[in-house]
Amino acid sequence: MAEQTMTRVVQLPSRGQITLPTDFRRKLGLAEGDLLRMTLIGEKIEIQPVRTADARLRQYTEAEVQQFLEDDKIDAETAAAVRRLLATDAL
Repeated sequence: MAEQTMTRVVQLPSRGQITLPTDFRRKLGLAEGDLLRMTLIGEKIEIQPVRTADARLRQYTEAEVQQFLEDDKIDAETAAAVRRLLATDAL
């Protein structure tokens, strides 16, 4: 059985953000906070849902983060940058 093809034309706003059409999100079972993998293939952008056993990312304790940074021998400036990113959920 052939897969149904869904096509939409969207306009790219100044900040480069796009909205996935509702029927696409429903078809793929996507919800707010789900992770998507974007891949540039030649002149095409491929977007795939990231499916994991637990879609939420694990939250590390401060002690775990400290141990990771020590184990990786990251300098103080890089460690501070990592902590800032973790605090803002940017990682």
